Amino acid sequence: MTLPITSIIARALAWLLLAAITFATLAPIDLRPVSGASVSLERFLAFAILGAAFACAYPQRRLCVSFALIALVGLLEAGQLLTPTRHAHLTDLVVKGVGAIIGLALVARLTPGRSHAGQRCNAPE
Repeated sequence: MTLPITSIIARALAWLLLAAITFATLAPIDLRPVSGASVSLERFLAFAILGAAFACAYPQRRLCVSFALIALVGLLEAGQLLTPTRHAHLTDLVVKGVGAIIGLALVARLTPGRSHAGQRCNAPE
């Protein structure tokens, strides 16, 4: 099965965004980009955009994507415990997780189509 070019682009952008967020989350603190907004807002928006990107990239797998995003948030936050200049906090985990799910939910709500809530995570696309 060949994917449409829009699906290929959406998937590439979602994975590139994930790579950028992973770098910003785990790199030494002095390499973290700063926007001037509050760090909680930065975290929320970054993960909301990530959730939206993956919802667009995998529209048939939104339930699975939501579970994967929550797991990813936990892994990234735990990964900060392994870096000497970073720290992990439960509040950061919650802000990032809520952002990811809200981003995904907004795309799911705004895009037409049938519900895939009952679809298995390992079902073929």
